[in-house]
Amino acid sequence: MKKIQTLLQILKEKKLQELYTEATEIGVEVLKIVEDVDIGYLNTGIKTLLLPNKIKEYFFIKKITRFIKELGSIPDDKRIEFIIKMEDEELDSKVGETTLIILDKLEREEKATLLGRLFKAYLEQKIDKEDFLRMSIMIERAFLEDLIEFGKNQPSIFGLKSQTRINLYVVGLLNQVIDDRKDFNNYIERKANVTSNHPPVFKYKVNEYGEMIKKYCFE
Repeated sequence: MKKIQTLLQILKEKKLQELYTEATEIGVEVLKIVEDVDIGYLNTGIKTLLLPNKIKEYFFIKKITRFIKELGSIPDDKRIEFIIKMEDEELDSKVGETTLIILDKLEREEKATLLGRLFKAYLEQKIDKEDFLRMSIMIERAFLEDLIEFGKNQPSIFGLKSQTRINLYVVGLLNQVIDDRKDFNNYIERKANVTSNHPPVFKYKVNEYGEMIKKYCFE
């Protein structure tokens, strides 16, 4: 497979499935190199220099293959239309390079699948450039298990653990709002015929970015 320098090169491949298969095969080759580093005649100094780079290369290839796999179902006409747009508006340097940088930074390969689904939504013009880049960074910064739990709790976040809600708020997928408890107090007063003065509380609410990640990455 040709060295991937830009995301535009990936999109220009006529058969993404073949590119995916080729990338997978290269990943296997790199993994074999990593395993072979342990053979006896390599001294400790060479192992120290070689092994980290090969492991990093192996995991990047695993992430890029997951990303490419999510683009395989995109119709050719949609892909060509987007390629023309990228070239006309010189978007590749902004979107493509940023996407590859984020892919490289992902600490878990499963996030590359989510990023691929998000990019597919961008390519199909379901989300715009700014939203794609913003949510890509949110995925990179979030704890994977929090994202998975968030995706499974459709459509509300009632079932999320308290710490998960806090974590998702920090990365930007939830907003914190104040519930004045007025409706609750009125309900208690009607049903129990007593004065109710429950104080306001903070609650978390899924914002527009959270809704889009739920829709395009998990549905």
